[in-house]
Amino acid sequence: MAGQKGLSGKEALVLGYLLKARNYRAGRVELVPSEVIGELRLAIPELLGGLRSLQASGLIRLCSLPQDLEASYVAQVFDDVDGLDLRYIEKNTAESEYVSSRRAIAEQLKVFPHYAEPFSPLEAARLFHELRMTLERILNESSQLSQPREALERELLAIREELLPFRRFIFSRISEFSSQKEKRPDLPTEKRMRMLLLLSQVGMSRLATAEDVAQDLLENLEILKARHLVGEISPLELEDKEKTLWKEISKRMPPELPNQDALAAWAQRLTAKFESLGSLRQRGVISDDFFQSVSQDLHEDIALLKSHAPHAS
Repeated sequence: MAGQKGLSGKEALVLGYLLKARNYRAGRVELVPSEVIGELRLAIPELLGGLRSLQASGLIRLCSLPQDLEASYVAQVFDDVDGLDLRYIEKNTAESEYVSSRRAIAEQLKVFPHYAEPFSPLEAARLFHELRMTLERILNESSQLSQPREALERELLAIREELLPFRRFIFSRISEFSSQKEKRPDLPTEKRMRMLLLLSQVGMSRLATAEDVAQDLLENLEILKARHLVGEISPLELEDKEKTLWKEISKRMPPELPNQDALAAWAQRLTAKFESLGSLRQRGVISDDFFQSVSQDLHEDIALLKSHAPHAS
């Protein structure tokens, strides 16, 4: 049992059981949960914790679990993911440590692909930002667009398509979390829900407008647009410089756990965008297909936020 060196007591118990299991065949073991728990006298969370630790260390590879254990395994992984996300948002974990630790935990979900994250909230934040900026360009009729509105519509719908799996994933997590009867004591339920709502709207970013945090950089953007209008810079140069400035703006918008007022204010902003889209559609400025896709997302987001932010109107 040399492979058990450095293992915790529970990990060593589980590994020992697997190595001497009667149904061990060609490197595979079929677990009968009741037998394992009865023989090792471990609770289900302890058994799953042991299996996860052994898998993380490379000593075993999980291929499948009985349905009840699978559900408990996934819930345990999400507990750890949410705990780490909360610590990062509350500035209790450095970004470099957060990224590596989160990747290692989230990898454990790939055992069951239908539960796995499409991508991380940090990656989602970039897409949410691009989506929001493209929509603002479409809604801002007073600005000179560097490309036709139809091209902007296609660009936004492409970003939306890329982001859709993450949105669906977070919406399903919110629904699942809302229905859970048992919550982990060390993860405050209300904080956890506010964090999931944040992820559903902007990923691992902040519910704020750029005007709130980067008015000076926005003024630089306006100067760039003016230079483009008088022919000082080309459309391609404008786009490149805009992207650079928006990267700087995003650095000023680290994630922050939203309170009820922030969620309500965000719902109001989305409602205003919904109404602006409706106006553009009535005047034939945007296509019906574009309106249907984007307004559907806005409607879902507004309904979600209103259900969790009593002051939203």
